[in-house]
Amino acid sequence: MPLRILQNTNEMSQPANTCEEKSFHSKLRSHQGASNHSDPRVRLKPSQTINDNPERNNLKWLKDIVDTECQEKIPEEIESLQNTGSANDGDIDASGDDTCDSSSPSQDASGESARKNDRTQFIVAYATYVNYQRESDYQINQLRRNLESLPPIHQKWLQSPPPEEDANWLSQNDRLTYMRNCTTYNYKLICDMLVSSVSFWSVPELKTSEGLKKELREVKCHPNDLHDFVVKDYKSKFNTEKVRSTLQQIVREWSEEYELERVQSYGIILQELKKRLPVDDSNWNQIRVLCPGSGLGRLPLEICLAGYESIANENSYFMMMMCQFILRKSTRKNQFLIFPWVHEVNNLINPFYQLRPVYFPDVLPGDRLPNSKFECYFGDFLELDNDYHNLDAICTCFFIDTASNIIEVIEKIYELLKPGGIWINLGPLLYHYSEINEMSLELTLTQILNVSRIIGFDIQNPTLVESGYANDYASILQVVYRSVFFCGREGRER
Repeated sequence: MPLRILQNTNEMSQPANTCEEKSFHSKLRSHQGASNHSDPRVRLKPSQTINDNPERNNLKWLKDIVDTECQEKIPEEIESLQNTGSANDGDIDASGDDTCDSSSPSQDASGESARKNDRTQFIVAYATYVNYQRESDYQINQLRRNLESLPPIHQKWLQSPPPEEDANWLSQNDRLTYMRNCTTYNYKLICDMLVSSVSFWSVPELKTSEGLKKELREVKCHPNDLHDFVVKDYKSKFNTEKVRSTLQQIVREWSEEYELERVQSYGIILQELKKRLPVDDSNWNQIRVLCPGSGLGRLPLEICLAGYESIANENSYFMMMMCQFILRKSTRKNQFLIFPWVHEVNNLINPFYQLRPVYFPDVLPGDRLPNSKFECYFGDFLELDNDYHNLDAICTCFFIDTASNIIEVIEKIYELLKPGGIWINLGPLLYHYSEINEMSLELTLTQILNVSRIIGFDIQNPTLVESGYANDYASILQVVYRSVFFCGREGRER
């Protein structure tokens, strides 16, 4: 079953939320004023510096952080999981017997299939997180082998410092050593998140290696070696990239460094929402807004702070696990630290930009919800039940292209909205299923607009907005999307 996090403490006063909401929109206006245009949807301007504090822009500071912080030990119960599996485990039982299945005989087959698929996704995500350090070591060891295979003179050159003193210089050997230390620190954070997830989802059996091996067998994963485990047609490398992208998603949603990127995506959606459905004292917390594909929850949180009843919806357990950790375990601003770019070895100016840490969260989620209605629904958007009908608005940010059939998504959005409800969309058309062996429907923008019109939406004046998505602004390679932005009103009588 999908799980929910509910927050509703209406007895406290509203001014604190009003201040937070004004603060976020003042940032949007200030960024507008810095441009030659009045429209914020004109150009994404990367930060000129990685960090405003020059003392944090060099490797000396980084070394101090790594040398001190990486000494913390990971929880023993998680550490033991890295050795999950052995040659004596044998093949997977193909009988299909699920000993953890406690459903009643009367449950329909489709519900049973959905429950098993949900459990499979959770176990795979959990096991992939457990395997993060091993996969990281595999990458770094390969880079070290490449270094050692070079001619001796080439190795010597890579160890020789430049003639001018450079605070950001590292020998290649030291660079690989620090990569290992940084991934160790990332893994410490991941382990804290896994311990929290075990408690939140009530799966204590996953705290031991034997319990994890048992669960992997029951969802048809081979537990002998997590480095090579296969689930359906997805190999572990595909899932490992999801772990790395989740670390970068943390930076996009919850760090000060990416405030501008959020303003030029979330800010535009919020601005349109306030224009179409304004909030005042008379309707505070009464306009219901859903955010499918909400990732780590920042956009629905900002919508909540603007005075709306906000519902976050996410289907990826890679995101869900980290989302619940941030929302439930953050006790102070910039409490946690990660190295999100440590695995990026291309398009680098110097080692510091690869190894630089980022603190999060930039705000404390719990302190910002004193009198708000905020809910997280973990599950498939297409399976949302009657509790989520008659919505006033649905906001999709970098979401609609994640579905294998985008028409089903548009139909579901129309179904969930009340008559006259609005759909605000911002994002590219980078169809996620187009390059894997799965069904995928890739429509052009004009086709999407026409299908939306046939379904019943009135969409006027769609525009293209330049926006980034977890873009590494220190990289030589910069990716800027011309995202599709529009607002559609549900306009057909039912």
